Amino acid sequence: MRPGMHTEIWRIVLVGLFSLFFGWSLGFPFGIILCGVGLYVIWTFRTISLLFGWIDKGMRGIPPDADGVWGEISDTLNRQRRRHRRTQEKMRRTINRVSRLTEALDEGILVLRSDLSLDWWNSSAASLLGLRSSDRGSAIMNLMRDPEFVEYINQGKILSLISDAGTPAVSDPGAILVNECLNHKIDVIPLPGPSAVSTAVSISGFKEQYFFYGFFPEKKSQLTDDFEKLSKLDCSIVFFISSKKFNKFVEVIKQYFSSRKILICREMTKLYEEYIRTDINDLKPFEKQIKGELTIVISEIKNVKNLSIDLKESDKLMIKRFINKLSVKDITDLISQKSEVKKKNIYNYCLKLKNEK
Repeated sequence: MRPGMHTEIWRIVLVGLFSLFFGWSLGFPFGIILCGVGLYVIWTFRTISLLFGWIDKGMRGIPPDADGVWGEISDTLNRQRRRHRRTQEKMRRTINRVSRLTEALDEGILVLRSDLSLDWWNSSAASLLGLRSSDRGSAIMNLMRDPEFVEYINQGKILSLISDAGTPAVSDPGAILVNECLNHKIDVIPLPGPSAVSTAVSISGFKEQYFFYGFFPEKKSQLTDDFEKLSKLDCSIVFFISSKKFNKFVEVIKQYFSSRKILICREMTKLYEEYIRTDINDLKPFEKQIKGELTIVISEIKNVKNLSIDLKESDKLMIKRFINKLSVKDITDLISQKSEVKKKNIYNYCLKLKNEK
């Protein structure tokens, strides 16, 4: 039990005992106990009122003086406030540093928040994409679906996705951008990463959780045993395979991973790099012999969404977080990538939240 709760329990016990003995000495213990409880309730509501008043003011200034469970809540909120301000200050310094380094560049630079909304851009981006100050906080999806933006990219322009937390699209929302680019037939090319695995996963557009298998074994019996186990994994699966051996394994891959998608990466980051995306059901052997090693990424299980599955509390919290920042369609697409809930159910839940406001 937390110390604040111990303090609060002892306070209630002492108030009760004092009221009981004092009331007993005066001859009407129950009346004094009721008075003691009433005073305790009044004091508690006063403390809560002061705490909520401090919260309503944006938790600025010194938190209200309190002890017990309310003092612990006040201290926790104050620590969260200081942590949030430190994070904001760190982000502000980062943005200022980026702005100083990129303001003079001809290339447009966009900085996105973790929820994929626009946070900052340099003057070149404002000029090239027609961005205004009122666009800050709007979803990047709105920009990517603008016909003028798609036309701009299709002219052969380069759009770079850079993350301050490791390889983009691995453990961040970058996969949404990758899939949106693929929907518009925009080529997605990775920059060299720490390994071929993270580089391939970053542009796959598949589930960010992945299992790395390594090279295919020489014995087909061992491969089929492993594929039997791997086929039950609901995550991305990464393999290495020699291009010379790929054709003889196509049927085995189709047998165990049907209905999934596959990305075949060849000569990544080299002059003749190539990325082949297809459904595994449509996978065919190469017509001519190719050279080099292949990195293969197989998608998570693409099951038909089950109507009987309800949204998890974590999904509902994510929807509430984004409901005022992204469109209902974007939220539905985001949640459906990580959940087996039917898109219609997610969409209806979003509309329900919208109507409650």
